[in-house]
Order: sequence, then C-alpha cells, then structure tokens
Amino acid sequence: MQINKIDDTISVGGQITVADVQQLADLGFKGIICNRPDNEDYIQTGYAEIKAAAEAAGLGVRYVPISHGSLSMDDVTDYARARREIDGPHFAYCQAGMRAAVIWGLGEATTGVDANTILNKAGAAGFQLSHMSGVLNQLSANAA
Repeated sequence: MQINKIDDTISVGGQITVADVQQLADLGFKGIICNRPDNEDYIQTGYAEIKAAAEAAGLGVRYVPISHGSLSMDDVTDYARARREIDGPHFAYCQAGMRAAVIWGLGEATTGVDANTILNKAGAAGFQLSHMSGVLNQLSANAA
C-alpha cells in the first residue's frame, strides 16, 4: 500500500485491500474515503469489504465513487461532506490515487484555498495537477 500524505488531514493512494485497513487504523487514520467505483477492475477489493473491515477497525468510511472522465461538482460536494463527517485524518483511495488527489484539490479550491497552495501540496505528495490550475483559480476566486 502506498500512502501519499498531502497534509495532516488527508493522505491518498491507490486501491487498498482488507488487510490494509487495520494498518491504516494503526497509523492513526480515523477514516477512509473510497473514490473508486466497484467493478472497475475484476481483481479490486469491493467497497462493501473495505467498509466492513473499516467499521471493525473503528474507522469512519465513506463511498464517493468517481468514474474516469465523469467528475462533477456534485461529486466534489459529496466528497467535502464525507471529509467533514470523518473526525480526524483520513485516507482516500482510487486506482492509483490521482482521482482522490484531484477531488481533494477541487474541494480545497471551493473553500477559497488558492491554486498555488493546492498545486504545491499535491506536487509534494507526488501528484502533478498543474493542468487544473485554471479551474482551481476560478473555484478559489468564486469561493471568496
């Protein structure tokens, strides 16, 4: 399992397994957000299995699936709600972590965080989001 820390509240990464859930709890995470739709890949662990393991480990767990190429502002709103519902640092995952990083960045921009801060945090975590600078600037400006 790869964990890419964006800041003290969120880390993102690729697909996890049931065995990874307890490790996340042991590392101090308080919740998991799944951004990967079920059945995207025939070998992925489904959300129901992750949810059951997370609940057994005492973690909050939310499902905000994002299909490739279909991200909407409703998804960003749902993701922001999921983040608020988890009290403490959380781990968000998809196939490789990029969708989780993208939706985090969009959510941050809607709260007024400036694009450069978002791009720098994502870049330090290993995710190049510079192609999104225009939309991040626009969302941040509209939030003010």
